Amino acid sequence: MVVISVKNADGDGFLFETTTDTKNEELIRSLVNIQNDRLRSRLIIDAVRGLAAHGPMKKPQEAGLDEVKETIGGETVEKGPNYAADPTGARTGNAPDAKLAETLERVARDLDEYIDKTQVQKRIALTEDELRDKISNVKGAVMMAYPMGLPEWDTVKLALDSIDNLKVRP
Repeated sequence: MVVISVKNADGDGFLFETTTDTKNEELIRSLVNIQNDRLRSRLIIDAVRGLAAHGPMKKPQEAGLDEVKETIGGETVEKGPNYAADPTGARTGNAPDAKLAETLERVARDLDEYIDKTQVQKRIALTEDELRDKISNVKGAVMMAYPMGLPEWDTVKLALDSIDNLKVRP
């Protein structure tokens, strides 16, 4: 068994276990897939936390602070029972209920802990399958919180849908 330590200049990195029988092409493909999934995971984590706190994204042309829209623009903003105004103005503010928001936060935290650089110090190697399982857990939690689906422009939807479409090809 061989353990490979992949490091970035900023100190970020991960461990990967392989064997001496693994072909270089296969090894490189696995390392690239893990690194790409780690980068996408960071996007997913941030977006899911925003989704849990402030709900789905507004259409890009409708983005803006709700308070400003109401007071200056005279618009009526839809406010659900779990409304929490988004300070960036990118999200609707209509968050899921507290239990579902906690579930979203929990699966995002689990993914974050799995891809964190401290895994190297703990000597825990990442695997493609385990990383994909963690991402699938996030996708499942999003589907539980929003069974009707997210808007096509939502960062969470785009990031989760792109996971299967952006693999390294042989």
